[in-house]
Amino acid sequence: MLLMIEELIALAIGIVAGLLGSMLGLGGGFVIVPMLTFIYGVDSIKYIIFVSLSSIILTSLMSTVRYYRLGLLREDLSAILSVPTISGALLGSLTIRILKPTMISIIFGIITLFALITLIFRKGSESLSISFNGYVSRFALGLIAVAAGFASNLLGIGGGLVYVPALIFIAGQPIKEAIAVSVSLMSYSAIIGVTNGYVNNLLMSSIASSTALGVAIGAYLGPSITSKLRSKTLKTIFIAIAMYLSLRMILKGLGLHVP
Repeated sequence: MLLMIEELIALAIGIVAGLLGSMLGLGGGFVIVPMLTFIYGVDSIKYIIFVSLSSIILTSLMSTVRYYRLGLLREDLSAILSVPTISGALLGSLTIRILKPTMISIIFGIITLFALITLIFRKGSESLSISFNGYVSRFALGLIAVAAGFASNLLGIGGGLVYVPALIFIAGQPIKEAIAVSVSLMSYSAIIGVTNGYVNNLLMSSIASSTALGVAIGAYLGPSITSKLRSKTLKTIFIAIAMYLSLRMILKGLGLHVP
């Protein structure tokens, strides 16, 4: 009975994660990791990260197809960034074995705050004057793609918290296109992460399957909602959710009780 309740909770968390993750280009890990950590405790965070990564695969694949059909996906950007994303993911899979759970929680919060700072202080129109054709901007975005892949497998967040601001600032993409590219890249790092979790026996199979089912439902609905929302509204939602979750994960990592 208790296991069934846990699976239903995981399903509900998955639906919310899939919906918000596909809407905001974040993969859903920014919901799954904190919420399941709240239920199972910070000591279980390594297992929870792999639950998140298994769900992110579905979010990425389903949302990518939907964004492509809506005409929002920049396929050239997605192809260019796939290799550095995979490189970072491999590094993240190795690093997670040696870090303490509390440290991972703190890193999660700090990276989220970085994404917030860039979005909060960004001014002007959707597109930047910086040309993505320049070698400097291409190199910078490549490095950030490595960081996003690394963060994805270390923290189970899909990398979108790093990708979306970077694609807006460096590649000059409108937020909807940045979100579409972000979700298209998540499957690369997530597949590597899940494989690593399976090899190291870090998967919570029953919870992972329930969460993944919920994510599939949410990920199907998210892109349609994104295409209809104003860019300013998307940005506000992103900032509000990420602010709460980042501060909560930092405080939990420091051993402080937070709701």
